[in-house]
Amino acid sequence: MLSDLETVYRNTTLKNSLIESNNLWTVLFQEIKERARYQTDVTPDEKLNFECVRVQPTVRSSSGFTDALLIEFPKIKQTYMFMQGIIPTNAAIHWQMILEQKPPVIIMLNDQKPVFGFPTDEPLTFTVYEITINSKQVHRSFVVKNMTVKNKQTGCSHNFEYYQFLFWHAYSTPPPQMLAEFHAHLLETKALQAGVGITPNSLLKATPPCFCPFIMSPPGYGRISVFILCDVFMRMLNDNIEDGFCIEQLMLKMSSQNPNVFQFFYEPKMVYTHVILLMEDKDPNLKVLGKNLRDYGKALNVIPTPRRIAQFMTPNKWLPWSWKLNSYLRQREEARKRQKERDERELRERLQAIIVTQPGEQDDDFEMVEL
Repeated sequence: MLSDLETVYRNTTLKNSLIESNNLWTVLFQEIKERARYQTDVTPDEKLNFECVRVQPTVRSSSGFTDALLIEFPKIKQTYMFMQGIIPTNAAIHWQMILEQKPPVIIMLNDQKPVFGFPTDEPLTFTVYEITINSKQVHRSFVVKNMTVKNKQTGCSHNFEYYQFLFWHAYSTPPPQMLAEFHAHLLETKALQAGVGITPNSLLKATPPCFCPFIMSPPGYGRISVFILCDVFMRMLNDNIEDGFCIEQLMLKMSSQNPNVFQFFYEPKMVYTHVILLMEDKDPNLKVLGKNLRDYGKALNVIPTPRRIAQFMTPNKWLPWSWKLNSYLRQREEARKRQKERDERELRERLQAIIVTQPGEQDDDFEMVEL
């Protein structure tokens, strides 16, 4: 009986191999965007509750509206707050929002360059809001800073962790292993597991504090959406959710409720690569299975007919000849075990040849001592 992790890994890896080897990324992305234009029948359980974040109206913002959005995933009871970057005209409103919303972490998906609106060494001030760095830790692929934002008039303050990923340059995709290492750290420390469900209410002047993680990326929403979708996928897996592990359906659900969240055809490929690496990080033994599945997928030819593409939009209808797949995997597993036995036998023989000494031979390091 396959474990839940192994089942999800098997389906995700094989589907990724079929799409990659048959160059279906563009046509699948177009299918997702086309369906998102007309999908309006969203059930309450699937509604993601996109909501604009509002602050208490001030002289700087009489309406209270900000550039940030909230998105809630009811299935995992998780809310995320996200926006692109800070600009000079909204910097004070941004830090007012941070002080009111109290996010425990801010995730910056960028490169090694300083990000406008955040201090590098010295404290930074925007009107009445002062932002200071309390501590800093440098990792291989990211930096963690403990920061505090304070309203100098009222004395109110909020402390949070600021994570900046260092290898997502403009107009490029990040090194997959680096991004997986960064995200695996966040999952291990449970830095993103915060936030309560929000109830959108247009009568409220400001959004109630949701204490949820805040994801930012100055270049655009695409990389934010990729990161959030991957995190939702892994949270569903960790929470033992029984179904819903279809990346295309998750993308469709997000795109149908906000058409700007995904922007480029390579973003689905990034999602597949990222979640596969995270699952292999959870169980390194899956890597052998993944190699077998990729080899199997490369040998299959998929003709991108409308019916076939529609099948790829589902969790299971795209699966190719399950009995042939099981037979193939069984043969590969048996061959792998035979190879492992041969390697172990050869290793034992080499060790025996090393430790067996000739008669009369004496170890040079052994010294006779008379008593």
